[in-house]
Amino acid sequence: GTFEEKKTKVKRMPVPTTQKAAVQMGTNMHVDDLEILASEKDRKWFQDRVEAKYGKAKSQHSEYRHVGGDYKIAADGRKLTMKQTKFVEALSFVEIPKERKKQQEEDCTPEEQSQFRSSVGGTAWTAKTRPDKAGRTRELQCALAKAQVKHLVQANTLVKELKATAEYGLHYYALPAGPFRIVVISDAAKGEAKASQKPVIGYFVLLVEDGRV
Repeated sequence: GTFEEKKTKVKRMPVPTTQKAAVQMGTNMHVDDLEILASEKDRKWFQDRVEAKYGKAKSQHSEYRHVGGDYKIAADGRKLTMKQTKFVEALSFVEIPKERKKQQEEDCTPEEQSQFRSSVGGTAWTAKTRPDKAGRTRELQCALAKAQVKHLVQANTLVKELKATAEYGLHYYALPAGPFRIVVISDAAKGEAKASQKPVIGYFVLLVEDGRV
């Protein structure tokens, strides 16, 4: 059916109730970068149409870089490794003179604030492959509006730790045929946010083989 609102007709899409859903292709876009998960036949179909409209497109398979992330698929196709090594190595430290470090509770200057925001933005992007540092980044994000010198020091410490473990990443292994179960684990703590007095909550969302939990 259709419904009318502000003289604009919007057609409702039918919702199938008896047919099984099938995923044909997955795409992830960023400016002029396209990441595609599909069969070789469907990937070629998609690339042909992109090139017909925009011209020749460079294509990479199995091992490639997309939006700061390095992806590698094992030869047997049963393991995907995601890292951000080059991106992490390129992260910059905030410049803090030795005497300035002693003024921990002082507000940042506009220049320091700008560097701080850039640093936190960079570490936030690493959460794609480094969830172990996401909590620390979240704490620094609470100071984005008005940071102090101590936050600059904390940001540099986080960058230093990331650089020391730049080769770390995530490994995804092929799942069995199923059936599957979605498992959600949540936790919260106020003690980790003493400055903001706002509780922190986090979720782990896992796809596991049914029967294992």
